[in-house]
Amino acid sequence: GQQDVCEGVINSVQVTIPLPTPPSVTTNPAEDITQNSAKFYGDVTPGTNVIAERGFEWKETNGGTYTDLVAPQTGNYFSSTLSGLTANTDYTFRAYVKVGTTKTYGSELSFTTLDIPVINMDKWIELTVEQGEMIEVGYAAAADNTPIKIESGSWDTIVYAKNNWDYAKNNWDYGAFYAHSTSIKIYGDITGFYCNDNGTNITGLDASHNTGLIKLECDYNNLSSLDLTGLTALKWLYCYDNNLSSLNLTGLTALEELYCSDNNLSSLNLTGLTALKWLYCYDNNLSSIKTSGCISLKKILCYKNNLSACGLDSLFHQLPRRAANDKGGIIISYSPDANPGSSTCRDTIATNRNWEVLNQNTPIANTSYDCLYFTMGIEEVITDNISAKVYPNPVSNDLNIECGEKIESLDIYDALGRKVISKENTPKSTTIDVSNLDNGIYILKLRTSKGRGEYKVVVND
Repeated sequence: GQQDVCEGVINSVQVTIPLPTPPSVTTNPAEDITQNSAKFYGDVTPGTNVIAERGFEWKETNGGTYTDLVAPQTGNYFSSTLSGLTANTDYTFRAYVKVGTTKTYGSELSFTTLDIPVINMDKWIELTVEQGEMIEVGYAAAADNTPIKIESGSWDTIVYAKNNWDYAKNNWDYGAFYAHSTSIKIYGDITGFYCNDNGTNITGLDASHNTGLIKLECDYNNLSSLDLTGLTALKWLYCYDNNLSSLNLTGLTALEELYCSDNNLSSLNLTGLTALKWLYCYDNNLSSIKTSGCISLKKILCYKNNLSACGLDSLFHQLPRRAANDKGGIIISYSPDANPGSSTCRDTIATNRNWEVLNQNTPIANTSYDCLYFTMGIEEVITDNISAKVYPNPVSNDLNIECGEKIESLDIYDALGRKVISKENTPKSTTIDVSNLDNGIYILKLRTSKGRGEYKVVVND
């Protein structure tokens, strides 16, 4: 076996002299691997002799020759970063220590540098920022390790996004980046993006060049412009606590949640947003909210705005009719914060559609009304998937309805939301006698196999 000692006789005396103990070296896996660099780690159990040098030998796995990379440490644990490598290439390395001129090696290990990323430069989000400040952003993608390029002025860097849809911010990939100019662009196939809590350092956001965006969080900034043009995949939008005076949501048909409270909005047009369920628009300056065609809507918080009684009545008329066992809720007051018309609006318009009109969690039941007869706020035509002609309008006797297919149900409601005429399984062309109805504005609702339609009809003798 191995001899740890040397034995002999000196001047008739038996002596035992310990032999030198060699060092033991361990090579640890490479870390922080990029397209052109990697970090090596090793550790050593020292022997009896002094170690003169610690380091690593490395080479290309196929046909390379070993080259030394000396580590700066002098203890039992050592490391060194190797740069200047070639992307998508196999490398072999091993740790070593040197005693005198003799090297002792750890085992050989291998790694492969990352490939050069292919970034989709046709998709980007642009931020208008305060130059010289650190801007924190986060990103998620449809696939793990999606490459993202972040650019500001002549500076740029590449990061990688994960497929992570946890709502918690700290579970997204994110970082803080220095603004080398007044613009930061984020390129790549991003499906989720946040830049919230940057305060006055972000004043504009243009997401119109990334039509695959599904979730956008840009709250608690100083945004005065937000471009969402063409974001037909966007489901979640959080843009509250900014400085927005307008918000164009046209065509955002996948949008389910909209949080736009604490801005400077004076009107909000949500017409045709058929997937919208949650609307938080309190603490603005809203005098008009259009929700025509928002057939999925179930919750609205619109207190602390400038909605008059007629403005609220208009909103109530546009609410989708919900089932009695699945009522919607609209909070128009949150004491002491209310709307000018909260105490004099016709809450029955909403309650007849199975919506609760609330002051915080308490139902509102007004007994006096400022808007004596509702005359505003309903669109002439609101359709989803059907095409129909309704004439004449205004009408005094016979109302003609021409539809592209058989009408499964036909209902007419008065200004208070009460059903006054109802028919089922009528021909695609039919006539309804409205001569017995009082003068006023009515809502005609049609349902066919292809969808639904909603129309304003004026009865006038």
